Amino acid sequence: DEKVKVGNIHEDDSDSHVFEFRVDPHEVDDASYELQVKAYPKGDEDKTCIDFSDDLTDFGSSDAYASIDIKKEDDRSKMVVVDENSYPALLNASCGQQVSLPVDVYNIGDRDFNDQIKVTLTNKELGIDESDIIDGDFNEGDMGTAQFIFNVPSNAQEGTYNLLMETYYDYDKTDDVYDEVSDETFRATLKVQGNCGASSSGKTSVSASLQSGGKAGQDLVVRSTITNSDSSAHTYTVNAAGYSTWATSANINPISLTLAAGESRDVIMTLNTRDDVSGEQTFSIEVLSEGQLAAVQPVSVNLQASGFNLSDSLGANWYLWLFGILNVILVVVIIIVAIRVMRK
Repeated sequence: DEKVKVGNIHEDDSDSHVFEFRVDPHEVDDASYELQVKAYPKGDEDKTCIDFSDDLTDFGSSDAYASIDIKKEDDRSKMVVVDENSYPALLNASCGQQVSLPVDVYNIGDRDFNDQIKVTLTNKELGIDESDIIDGDFNEGDMGTAQFIFNVPSNAQEGTYNLLMETYYDYDKTDDVYDEVSDETFRATLKVQGNCGASSSGKTSVSASLQSGGKAGQDLVVRSTITNSDSSAHTYTVNAAGYSTWATSANINPISLTLAAGESRDVIMTLNTRDDVSGEQTFSIEVLSEGQLAAVQPVSVNLQASGFNLSDSLGANWYLWLFGILNVILVVVIIIVAIRVMRK
């Protein structure tokens, strides 16, 4: 249901518009569909409306609608596909950085697949060999999301790499095997640039611990300790990476610090978590010195699903508040009963 404003078209002039749309496999069957187009001046739809064109005959015999034939995939090896439009055409990362790559997967075939499907992500040059399983039946038209999180090696060479993806489906519980694998390899492109060849020299260390939070939709506070084990002072910049799938922002205090030889200092990271996520989540604390990666610390946190909670609304002493409210209600009830008895 597309609507577009073409703009002003003066007398004896013409203009054109190209409609581009995607067919949702969940909404269609093997059938012929009619596509209708109409054009009218602003505010004059009821008076001046053109809904036919000779151009439409390119799609059939009618000049009032275009006929589009939809056919679901009947080749078993082509039915479960990765939507290459669901992720950026080019991913950018620096050496040592954690990368998050969610991809949408569709069943465009004419049959259902039970139990689960698997999606793999590989690149031999970077040593990436990841897989994610989408649980549940994957029926005709279904869409699911596979989530990949991987680290770019700190000693990788700068350049552009192909990340290869394949889908595995038609799962056999008895043998624990997938009877079908996609005959097409899907690709994502990763550009690696910056901090390459750098690694933690052992002269800088970073540790992390959860201070507060842990519920979706609330702030998650992580305390990180940066230690300079070198024999000379260094200035560090602290960064959080790989949290975008489960948090909207990360506030770091302080973001820059100077440590003397052997000195340590705490850095507080406050991540604003999304309210629609739960389960184990990860991110990385990156410490840079003089533009080079000095240390990386992966961090794993567990988020509880959002929902109403008395302790969140009334504080740690929620039970005292509840007891007080019940007492107030009880007193009101006693007064009402007493008034009724006195009236009688």
